Amino acid sequence: MVFALVRAYRVALSFYPEAFRQRYADEMRLDFEDGLQEAVAASAQAALLFLCRQTADLCSSLLREWIRSTRAATAAATTIVTAVLWGLALRPWSWKGTIQLRDRGTMTTAPVDVWELSLIAIAVLMPIVAVIVLAPRLGQRVPAHRRRQR
Repeated sequence: MVFALVRAYRVALSFYPEAFRQRYADEMRLDFEDGLQEAVAASAQAALLFLCRQTADLCSSLLREWIRSTRAATAAATTIVTAVLWGLALRPWSWKGTIQLRDRGTMTTAPVDVWELSLIAIAVLMPIVAVIVLAPRLGQRVPAHRRRQR
């Protein structure tokens, strides 16, 4: 289990901007491994608390580092525009009304809560934001020595 968590953390580190990752990723991974080993040795509750703290720290520092980069403005603008468009598109779903179906008669729709619409919008928005943020990395050429390993 520890190996899987370290591997997941290593993957999460790959989402940082290139310059940050080159400078700090190795130290962050080693700190995570050491802290996880100590927490696991202490108790399951300590390990869970450690993972919660590390997840919160990872999310906040990822956001902070991408905000510092120039792509953050593009991602933020696209996210806001997309959220507004999704809000406008999903708004009719929240109306309570009656639908006349051809074969089944009349059906009354239940109102959709705002949190349900927000959850749908976030689920659809996440891949869009990921593509915007990671697009420069996706377009990079793979070095020749890495192509041979595949």
